[in-house]
Amino acid sequence: MVNVVRTDSSNTDFQRLVAMLDADLKVRDGDQHEFYNQFNKITHIKNAIVAYMDEVPVGCGAFREFSPDTVEIKRMYVKPEYRGQGVAKTVLGTLEQWADELGVKSCVLETGKNQPEAIQLYMKTGYKRIPNYGQYDKIENSVCMKKDLEKSPLIPGEIADYRYENGILYSYSKSIRRTVDNIRGNVELVKKITSGKKAPLLIYLADSPVPDKETRKFSTEKLPEIYTAMAMVAKPGLTKLIMNILFRFNTPPIPMKSFTDPVKAKEWLQQYV
Repeated sequence: MVNVVRTDSSNTDFQRLVAMLDADLKVRDGDQHEFYNQFNKITHIKNAIVAYMDEVPVGCGAFREFSPDTVEIKRMYVKPEYRGQGVAKTVLGTLEQWADELGVKSCVLETGKNQPEAIQLYMKTGYKRIPNYGQYDKIENSVCMKKDLEKSPLIPGEIADYRYENGILYSYSKSIRRTVDNIRGNVELVKKITSGKKAPLLIYLADSPVPDKETRKFSTEKLPEIYTAMAMVAKPGLTKLIMNILFRFNTPPIPMKSFTDPVKAKEWLQQYV
């Protein structure tokens, strides 16, 4: 499991990872390394992320202000032996979440043609290529990209409203009694929203009447059909109550975890995107 820590450029684990990144880029960039390196100093970076697996620092990323409503993603790196495990996606998603909390509307970044795995990651997570900006204008090796952080529209449903963003489905639960019929309708709505693809769910729970045994059984059976994992956000005690009602005698059919902090819930779900 990937755990992330929000920090700044004074963090020694971040500094060590950046040193590894620079060594890697020196090989990839060749004669152009000194040109790029002058724009990659980490002094006074206020927003940095370090990712850990089993308490080992394995990846990092950061951002700095680019314009009043835009940040530039910088210093993205994952140790080679930990690649392919969702670390980079988790770091990037956490940076975007942090930027969004600060009122940022978009992210830009620059990567190189000699980093095809980075370009693929950014394209998969919603970044689009733009004309090279600033110091990268007319630099043939540079690839500049941008992603808007505007939230997707809220889609109304009978038992919950939904928003689907960056591979995570957000559910805003309603205080209405669940029945087999409205659960069945909800399943079809979710499939329509996600185009039939299973997705991790971040659900903001609300107090609602306890469903009957048949509805609980039907709901449990449908969970793995539409979700890869579920993070439940609610006031302390509510998620425990719901888990006891639904899974007192059975193991949950998908990974499930309760949170009071939606940011931590999203960070946990990134591994299931």
